[in-house]
Amino acid sequence: MLRTTLIVGILLTSTLMALSFWVKLESPPVPTLPERHREFQNEAEPEVQVPPVVLAINERNRAITSFSCDKITVRTWERGMRFRLSGTIQYEKLDRFRMIIQSVFGSEVDLGSNDDMFWYWSRRDPHPGMYWAKHEDYHKTRLKTPFNPLFMRDSLALNEIELSEAEFGENDESVVVWYDRINALGQPIIYTVFIDKLTEQIQGILITDPTGKALAVAEVQRREDGLPSQILYTWYEENRMLGLEFSNPTVNNNISELAWMPPDYQPRINMAEE
Repeated sequence: MLRTTLIVGILLTSTLMALSFWVKLESPPVPTLPERHREFQNEAEPEVQVPPVVLAINERNRAITSFSCDKITVRTWERGMRFRLSGTIQYEKLDRFRMIIQSVFGSEVDLGSNDDMFWYWSRRDPHPGMYWAKHEDYHKTRLKTPFNPLFMRDSLALNEIELSEAEFGENDESVVVWYDRINALGQPIIYTVFIDKLTEQIQGILITDPTGKALAVAEVQRREDGLPSQILYTWYEENRMLGLEFSNPTVNNNISELAWMPPDYQPRINMAEE
């Protein structure tokens, strides 16, 4: 099966994830996950069973109900330029998420979701507005990955790993979990989660098309307590990179209901109706 021969190759180079992507701040870091498609081309399809490390991660993540960080260093690379900004993130399982990125000019990006809807707003959007949609209309939105709050939420890797319809591959060091999904453009994608067996931590998420072409990746580095310390995002089609560095994140705190209210930017545009 094409998907298996492409994805199983991800397993060989898991130690590359230990390299810090903040060493060279003058140029964007090089993401490692997409390179892990290029091995194991002749391996047989792995037996479908739930590896123990997946069950251990689910047990640990089940105890986490919320995550917040009020001090995030944000670095972006776009069109050969590098910018340093600041940000905040709040997350309350399962659908409540809010990420705000700021510069000296004020808010630059607002991504979020609540129990009913999700949204994004960007100051630099050529057609600015508060873009939103109901969760059930996700596949009607044609929302591009850089503005997808659901992908940003998943990249924190604090949710339980979905076991239904999942497939698994592993070697001595790593486990991969992958799913067939449909993106907001109505296109089939392969959604892959990478796990380090030794640390029992999720290392990142890779999104590819059915041929194995990398579309987006989130690579995660973690603190000793398992919370994210750094996340590097790469959106290949948009030629964008974003790095987040978390200072003193916390879990299981009460978060104000105001965090889940969408911003009052105008115009308000229902992406499902465009």
